[in-house]
Parts: sequence; C-alpha cells; structure tokens
Amino acid sequence: MVLLPASQKLSVAVFPGRQLLPHRGCIDYAPRMNTERVFRFKRLVVKVGSSTVTGRGGVVNHDFLKPFCQAVAAFHAKGVGVVVVSSGAIALGRPMLGCPPAEKDLPTKQACAAAGQPMLMQSWIGELEKAGLKAAQILITRDDFKDRRRYLNARETIHRLLELGAIPIVNENDTVAVDEIQFGDNDNLASFVAGLVDSDLLVLLTDVEAVFDADPRKNKSARALSKIDEITDELLQAAGEAGALGRGGMRSKLLAARTAQQFGIPTVIAKGEALTLEKLSKGHRTGTWVSPAEGKMKSRKRWIAHALIPAGEIRVDEGAEKAIRQHGKSLLPGGIAGIRGNFDRGDLVEITTLDGRLLGRGLACYPAIEVLRLCGHRSDEIRQILGYSAGDEVVHRDDMVIQGKGGNDA
Repeated sequence: MVLLPASQKLSVAVFPGRQLLPHRGCIDYAPRMNTERVFRFKRLVVKVGSSTVTGRGGVVNHDFLKPFCQAVAAFHAKGVGVVVVSSGAIALGRPMLGCPPAEKDLPTKQACAAAGQPMLMQSWIGELEKAGLKAAQILITRDDFKDRRRYLNARETIHRLLELGAIPIVNENDTVAVDEIQFGDNDNLASFVAGLVDSDLLVLLTDVEAVFDADPRKNKSARALSKIDEITDELLQAAGEAGALGRGGMRSKLLAARTAQQFGIPTVIAKGEALTLEKLSKGHRTGTWVSPAEGKMKSRKRWIAHALIPAGEIRVDEGAEKAIRQHGKSLLPGGIAGIRGNFDRGDLVEITTLDGRLLGRGLACYPAIEVLRLCGHRSDEIRQILGYSAGDEVVHRDDMVIQGKGGNDA
C-alpha cells in the first residue's frame, strides 16, 4: 500500500454536480455519474498494447509515452501505486533485426523480444525520469505464477517497489517463454498481475474508446457500452480480434476483465491515450466499466483458480457435487466416480460432475494412482488401502475454488 505522508496535503476528486470529496492517498471514481456509487482505489494496474507503445514503423511512440508518464506521475502524487504492463518488445525488435511481421515462429519472436526489450525499457526509464519517477523492470512467465514461492516472491517484490516509489514495468519474458508457460497475451497477463498485487482497478487500453455491442470496424451502428455487469458469450463473439501489431483484441480484453471480475477487481477498458489516465486520476468516467464480482478472492484462492494449469481431472457423483457446492464440504474419496490424468500430490485438478461440467478446481492431497484405488471408499479406509494417510480429504475445501462463485469463494 502506498500512502501520502500525513504532512502532505489531501488530494481532491471533482465530480460534475457533486461536492468535493477530500481523501488521502487514493482516487474516487464514479463508474456511472447518474448513480451515487463512488469507487475508491489506491492501487491500479494499467496495460498498454504494442500498437499504442510503438505505433507504426516499429519505433517507440513518444507522443503517447510522454503524457502517459505525466499522468502516472499525477497518480503517484496522490499516493496511488501504479503498475504498468507494457507490450512492445517484439514489435520494436523486428525492424532492428530485419524480421518482417510474417515471420511468427517462436524462435524469431523470442529473438525479436530479446532485441526489443532493452529499447522498450530505455524508453520507459527516460520518460518516467522526465516525470520525476523511477522505473523497474519485471519479466515473468506463467511458471512464476505456477510455483507458489515464486508467486509470493514476485508479489512482495512489486509491493516493495511501490513502497519505494518506483513504477514497475511488467512484461512477459518472451525470450524464454514457450507455449506451455505463456500467458497468451498481455491482457491476460495484466489480469493476473492485478490479482497478484491486490489491485483495486485494472485499466486495459485499446485502440477504440470503449467496448461496443458489435465490432465498430465492421458495423457502423455499433453502440458503445458504458457499463458491463456480465461478460456473456454473445458479447465475446461480437468482440473484434487484434490488429496487425498485437496479439490481443477486444475479445482478449473482455476475457481478461472476466478474470479480474472473478478476483473481485473492476476493469476499465478505454482508449489507449494519456487522456484516459488523466481522466481517471481526476475521478472522471471514461471507457467501459466492467463491474467486479461481489467480495474479493483471497490471494491463495486466486492462485488456485487461475495461476495454475490443471494436471488432471476428478469426476464426482451427485452426492459429492451437492456437498461441495451447497454445503462447502471437502472432496472425500467416497464421492469420486473416476479420474483422468497422471497428477501428483499437490497438483491442481479440475473437479467435474458426472455429465462433465466444471464444478471447481483444487489441489490434490493424493497422487492419481492412489486416488484411483480410493474411489468409492470411506475416509476411514484410507490407511488400510494405502498403508498411510495424508488426511481424510482427496481435495480439502481450503484448497478448492468453486466454479461460478467468483470472488465470494474466499
């Protein structure tokens, strides 16, 4: 948490037609000005895409970067911690190495990322210094989230950087990431980072001013949406794909917002320009507000729900489904109908119903080969069957996240 010292003056957010709201070390933001609900945040994650950072020609877009960093400084002056998730390394590295956009094989992209990342960071460092701020580079892969200790180390490092007044610049470590450990795009990465650092708000900058009910590039009558409470399949289908430089697109941003929503974190999807941050820093509405789920997932539950990759599946009968979903019980061996995959103790498994619906996710207390032997048996038979007992549960409720509960599953 980054707060202003008591000796510094209070910051003030101005809302049209409303009295001034004094506060210390945070920003008040009204997602809809015709309501009385004011959202207060003191830490935010902002994702900036390749097309915004580099523009055309594979060079840094300083016309964006300079005012953007000044807007970040305005947040910093109010005691708000800002984490930037920045794309652009591959786009900057391509012209430097003479690699055309058509070359999309993994080694080429990794080589371009290696060449472009120093240039990207040099630009962030330079513009943030002009705004009176210091930058810090954080390069991560999915593996850093999969390992609990590395996950916590990354979390504490970013928190400490914010306490020291630095601006963490986060990017996926494309130089070493392979398909199995990639986030896929930086929208997804940004939602994970928002959960990692307990952000109060996720801001996804894009090439349009808001989310539309249809692709505005193809449908001139598409309407901008000021607020989204539920990200439906229909809305995802209507979303546009990425541009020439990016890997994301509006669909990617909506999926990232849905992940943040499950964490209990709201998202603003808005135009990729410095004015967007300036409006937010003054508490003004902009872009599309995606409402968070009620409540907020604890850090460990977020890690289980989204950071890990499932190693197998445990299918449960109707009695176990009811006990887990309605009564908050652990998964016992008597309710297991079958398994899939060769998971080990401590691995993440998907818990599914008899008809294949996802019920939840959790950490297995026993390896697959032993769970198979325990299927349908009582807990008091575990020691007799296996020769030892690691507990009565195959998946403990404390290590389980139920599908559909979102942030309420704390």
